[in-house]
Amino acid sequence: MRRVLTVLASFVLVSGGAGCGDTPEVLCHDLLTLYNEVADTQLKAVDEQTATELVDSPTYKMLKARKENIKTRMDKKFNTLAKDKEMQLELKNARLDYYDECVATHKRLDHIYKRLDAMCASIPSNNDKKNLLKVRDWGLKEFVSVPGSGAGGNQQEVKWGYGLLPELPKTKKVGG
Repeated sequence: MRRVLTVLASFVLVSGGAGCGDTPEVLCHDLLTLYNEVADTQLKAVDEQTATELVDSPTYKMLKARKENIKTRMDKKFNTLAKDKEMQLELKNARLDYYDECVATHKRLDHIYKRLDAMCASIPSNNDKKNLLKVRDWGLKEFVSVPGSGAGGNQQEVKWGYGLLPELPKTKKVGG
């Protein structure tokens, strides 16, 4: 199993690292796929023992490496976004096309965070829930990076790409 994960991670990094065919749509899709895989992994944590197995597994390192790969590809693709009107339009269309999936993924991560948070709250000692806390925070702290997002009922507007996908430049309104 470890060999399969290593080969898969290597393929993803090599093929994604080249940046061939990176369009805003591909990058949005890859980002949402990553966050859904994070959520799938978080669902496997049902107690401190399974959380420890997840933290010690190669899955965590693979997900973290994929996030960095996507961030690098986005930085490369969108480094001239402020000046490139065509790229702005492509990004706007991709954000529109993937908006519903983004909202659904954010809700899914938020729901999983709350489920794991409730599990952690039921364990009195921090030492007995150390890895459960790490798994809980994968989605919202390690990968999403939106302060206060959903935690403790603190609902916040979905920030597109959770800080990884650039915002479109502000445009001036014409005639009004």
